[in-house]
Amino acid sequence: MVIWQSGGAQVVYGTNSYVEYHQGTLPVVIAVPHGGAVSPAALPNRTCNDAVTVTDLNTIELAQQIDAAFFAQTGCHPHLIYCNLRRTKLDCNRNLADGACGNPAAALAWTEYHNFIEQAQASAQQEYAGNILFIDLHGHGHPIQRLELGYLLYDDELRLSDQELNTPPLIAVSAIQNLVADNANNYTHAALLRGPQALGTLLGEASFPAVPSAQIPAPAAADSYFSGGYTTARHTSYTTGNTVNGLQIECNLTGVRDNATNRQAFGEALSTVVLDFLRIHREVAVENCQPVAIEDLQNSPPGSIFPTLWTRQDAFVLLNNLPTTGGYYEVYNNLGQRIIGGDFVGDRIALPGHFTPGFYSLHLRIGQQGWTFRVVVN
Repeated sequence: MVIWQSGGAQVVYGTNSYVEYHQGTLPVVIAVPHGGAVSPAALPNRTCNDAVTVTDLNTIELAQQIDAAFFAQTGCHPHLIYCNLRRTKLDCNRNLADGACGNPAAALAWTEYHNFIEQAQASAQQEYAGNILFIDLHGHGHPIQRLELGYLLYDDELRLSDQELNTPPLIAVSAIQNLVADNANNYTHAALLRGPQALGTLLGEASFPAVPSAQIPAPAAADSYFSGGYTTARHTSYTTGNTVNGLQIECNLTGVRDNATNRQAFGEALSTVVLDFLRIHREVAVENCQPVAIEDLQNSPPGSIFPTLWTRQDAFVLLNNLPTTGGYYEVYNNLGQRIIGGDFVGDRIALPGHFTPGFYSLHLRIGQQGWTFRVVVN
């Protein structure tokens, strides 16, 4: 199902609304795997492989404030992906076997979640090729109230010297290795992790202490620290062929997630810092970003189409509560290029050929009426 949200963001839901994707137009993709509260009885609780099931409190609400802050600054939205299922039912930050524990419905939601991240990155790459920042947003319960930035480097590796951090073996396991290879000021790996213009340093200067940073170069040996997990490894330049730079941000509760005022303040700080970070290191300007094009709600259709989440093999679209006298259809890709079109009769439209993954618009003209539906192809 596709709905419209205030401010222009458009939302695509997965099966049973277990996961959702808010389409944006900024070079920022944010995923939230552990903030969901939906706990359907039809899905068994996860018990495989010593499953961790704790919820990251208020992380979806935090992402919503981050989104609002980006929109206030730029008039555009980042890409957001949420898992609405409680972690007792699904963990999207684990591999499929550990995350879904063999349940088919949970496995489908897991697949749709990661497909949405890939769709979001592919969409952002069309406008900002090689300049995307991916954030896997979490909340930690560690005693030290600070942000933990996970670049897939372990705490003992962060305690190494800058010279050691700049060696090829450690760069090769970093989630920002593409940025190390190509940044505007030729900063080293260590400088990008904890130098004057590092993300953690900029956050610290905005009154949100972070590790690693110039202020806190590394966790102490006795400190708890999350270095990044499955999602960060899969969807960043750690994976061969992916040019997206990214990290896991583990947010402390007190002062960041605990109430609406603090969530708003952090959202404003993070959006400013991320935009500065992209400008400094990749010379990315978003002043001319384009809001997601949506239809006027006053002209919203009387019915819907199914499915709106297509696979490459889907061969038809069903019309629900729309006129069935027949008409004309056209499919356009995210660049506005016409892909296919033709006449149809009744409540079913045949879709010849296969579609590549991405975003599409289905335009229907029935008599004197016309509507547009947004769809996603996995």
